[in-house]
Amino acid sequence: MFCAAIPVRRRKRLGLQRLGELQEAWPDGLRHLVASVRSGLTVEAAVMELAHTGPDPLQAVLARFEILAPALGVVPALEAIRDEIADPTTDRVIEVLVVAHEIGGRVVPGVLEDLATAVTEDLRTVEEIRTAGLEQRLNARIVFAVPWALLVLLTSRAGAYRSFYQSRPGTMIVLAAALLSTIALLLVGRLGREPLEHRVLASGNGEAP
Repeated sequence: MFCAAIPVRRRKRLGLQRLGELQEAWPDGLRHLVASVRSGLTVEAAVMELAHTGPDPLQAVLARFEILAPALGVVPALEAIRDEIADPTTDRVIEVLVVAHEIGGRVVPGVLEDLATAVTEDLRTVEEIRTAGLEQRLNARIVFAVPWALLVLLTSRAGAYRSFYQSRPGTMIVLAAALLSTIALLLVGRLGREPLEHRVLASGNGEAP
């Protein structure tokens, strides 16, 4: 059962990695859209250009837009891509692109610039949270390792410490300490886990997948 779970965890980890790369690519992608719109392109044409010349993660997810837009229309095509990606950051970007396509005009570049700034700030905040969580996990592992390193040092030579921990009471203490330390380490890891942002704009019941 454990071996069967490894591929699932690996796929989940790779999926989260690709999602992170996509989120980090959106600020550059939005600036690319702003430049395209300022040059006179419509939102539809700007998204199609982004699918060809934008950051690699965005090219991969927007490749279908050029096929879907003529068949379904711009808004349904964007919504289909939004639902396929199922990412809170992409949800926000797509909703703004839908509004920008519908209203058009000179306000579009400003709206996209504001969105690029907001997404950049959000990503910076997430990175700060991730860094703080990593520091907590590292500190927890150090606290976990130090007592065991000291125990190894004390029992490395013959003497009272080695004799005690080789006895039955000493062995029981070591086993109990190992169990409690492992539980504490797992608890700290769980508490320090980065929370996933829920999708407010998800289709259907609006819950995160």
